[in-house]
Amino acid sequence: MSIRFIGASVTALALIAGFALGRATGPQIASAQVPSLSHFMCYQTTFATHAAAAAQVSDQFGSTARKFFQADMFCAPAKKMPLGFKPRQIPANANHLTCYHTEGAPIAQSRKIMNQLETTAFKGLTPRYFCLPTFKQEMPPGAAG
Repeated sequence: MSIRFIGASVTALALIAGFALGRATGPQIASAQVPSLSHFMCYQTTFATHAAAAAQVSDQFGSTARKFFQADMFCAPAKKMPLGFKPRQIPANANHLTCYHTEGAPIAQSRKIMNQLETTAFKGLTPRYFCLPTFKQEMPPGAAG
């Protein structure tokens, strides 16, 4: 297993854990009121500081203690213009993300940001993931899946 694959796996898990932490600690919205998610373009970057924290994270898959450390990805809302494919229609309550690896040249951008762990800044972005809104269909009890 390469270091790059391990790093990408840890980054993807951090994104998912951050999304779950935000859902668990953010404002509570009745499920019928959950808006559809936007698309996101995610960039690998180096942040100015390195926060570390632990939290109990609860989501639809259970509850577990998670450690958070050194962020290396920043995601921004994005729009896409399909080139050579027709996007599938998904239900309006698509409230999950599926992130696909992507490539691109580094971008010289700097920004100050704030999240639940820290106020920090980053400089330079390298695209690594594109996250699409995803609808998760519930499986009937006893169904394989």
